[in-house]
Amino acid sequence: MRKIFIISLLFLGCVVYGQDTSTVKPDSYHYIFKVSPFLFFNQTFQVGLETPINSSNALLFMPSITYSQVKSGFGFEVQYKYYVINKIEANKTSYNKYYVGLYGMYKNFNYDNITGRNAGGGGIVTGINRVFSKRFHFDLWIGGGIRTSDGVSNNVTDITFRGIAPRFGLDLGINY
Repeated sequence: MRKIFIISLLFLGCVVYGQDTSTVKPDSYHYIFKVSPFLFFNQTFQVGLETPINSSNALLFMPSITYSQVKSGFGFEVQYKYYVINKIEANKTSYNKYYVGLYGMYKNFNYDNITGRNAGGGGIVTGINRVFSKRFHFDLWIGGGIRTSDGVSNNVTDITFRGIAPRFGLDLGINY
C-alpha cells in the first residue's frame, strides 16, 4: 500500500509540473485565416490561409466560390509575399508589416448560360498588413497583372476581361 501511495505522489508531481509549463504564448500563432469581405458584394465568398515560409516570406492560398443569376463557379488564388518591413517589437500589441509579392489565379465559371469558361492570370501586389492585439489582421493591398479568359469583355472588373487588369482588396484575418 505504501508503494502505491509513493508512486501516486510521483505521478501527481509530474502532472502538476506538466500543467505549469504548458502555457500558450500569443506570439506562437503562425497561420492566418482570412476573409475578403468586399467580394460578398460580387456574390463571391473567398477565404484564405496564409502560412509563413520563414520570418520574411509567406504563402497565401485563397479558394473562392461565386454564385449569382448571371455567373457561378469556383476559383483559386496563390500569393507569395515578401515582407519588406517586418519589425515586431517586444511588448507591442499592434504593428505594421509591409510586403510585395506575386500572385497567380485561376477561375472556372458559367457565365450567361455558357458553361466551362476559364480565366487565369498573374501579376504583382503590394500591401500593408496591420496587426492588432497580436492576433487580428487588416490586410490592404493593391497591384496589377495580366489576365486571360475564354470570353471577351471590355469591362476591366469583369472576369472575362483580357489584358492588363488592376487589383485591389481588403482581407480581414485572425491568427491561430
